[in-house]
Amino acid sequence: MKITYLIDCEPEKNQEEQLFHLLKEVTNYHDIQLICFGETVYYRKIFDLPLKLIFLSRNSRNTIKAIKNVSALLNEFQPDIIHTRDYRSHITILPYIIKNNVKVINNAIIDEHMIPRPLKTRIFQKIARISSHKIVANSYHELQLGRLEESDKALVIHKGVDIQHEYSKNSLNQKIQKLLNSFQHNVVMMGSALNSEDFLSLSKVAKNILQARDDIGFFIIGYNSRMEKAKNMAGSLINKNIFFLQYNSSLKDLLPYFDIGIMLNNIHINSNKIAHIIKEYMAAGLPVVATKTGVIPELIEDYKNGVLVKPFSEKQIIESLNLLFNSHKKRKKMADNASNRINDKFKINTMINKYIDLYESLITSPSQPTQARPI
Repeated sequence: MKITYLIDCEPEKNQEEQLFHLLKEVTNYHDIQLICFGETVYYRKIFDLPLKLIFLSRNSRNTIKAIKNVSALLNEFQPDIIHTRDYRSHITILPYIIKNNVKVINNAIIDEHMIPRPLKTRIFQKIARISSHKIVANSYHELQLGRLEESDKALVIHKGVDIQHEYSKNSLNQKIQKLLNSFQHNVVMMGSALNSEDFLSLSKVAKNILQARDDIGFFIIGYNSRMEKAKNMAGSLINKNIFFLQYNSSLKDLLPYFDIGIMLNNIHINSNKIAHIIKEYMAAGLPVVATKTGVIPELIEDYKNGVLVKPFSEKQIIESLNLLFNSHKKRKKMADNASNRINDKFKINTMINKYIDLYESLITSPSQPTQARPI
């Protein structure tokens, strides 16, 4: 079997890390062509895989030249399956799939940061849906946003987490670990460099809790345009009990040393990227306090593996954190449940096996794309 993947290369390493794990398994059995719209892949291990790796200009991917380039590459490789991971790249394969008997998977129902969507975007997405044999969402929430029902054509495969990840130490982490050891409890919130995280509410909550006790450390990792307001709110508590750290991929290795993971999100935007951070918390064995929005309720079972709170509800956030601070038994139970939920539903091998099953089923299925059922 020959499979072509088309991806949009961007510095969102957790996206490419998941792709790496999928490709690492698939390249054991099949010939793979990876067409990247961008200058490089940011998850460097992809370069070590035995596949055909091609880079094309990201800025001109919907031009006639890009379509000709992609058609030439596909004609040379002759894939049995084309797996597109964003709808813009999908447009470049249209001339080829019209002329050739090839199965198509569209892995980008909707870009959640583009709501409301421009007319051109909606047209491209509709074309991508119609011309695909399978439409894969990363969550049921994403399927709902795409106004689709789960069906033979439209299905959900959750992004997986590598539960075999080896948490390592380095000089940066050792410095932070000393800080962690100086507090009774430590809370972490990692951002995705987007504008959907509510760092300000966490800063307000931390300041409130620290009026009554000073044995808790709050660590806010990442950056977006709202971070400055959070820093201003923290005031003199910065670098005493509230710490703002630039995101570094190695900081993921510190997660097991925290007591609670928190993700405050005000809106549905980018909730799939936020969901991956929550999965990382859970895989590291942390109970999670998170906003009840978007995809998050698919991950967090309220008061079982974490606590769900309303957006902007500082009162609920404080109550949830205090509940976990004051009961080691509840923290431990939720942490164990979080790890178990990742093992049961969201580990990387589960995701890989579902994609492999999908590829194999496509090869034996009828050629013509069917219509996805709208809600």
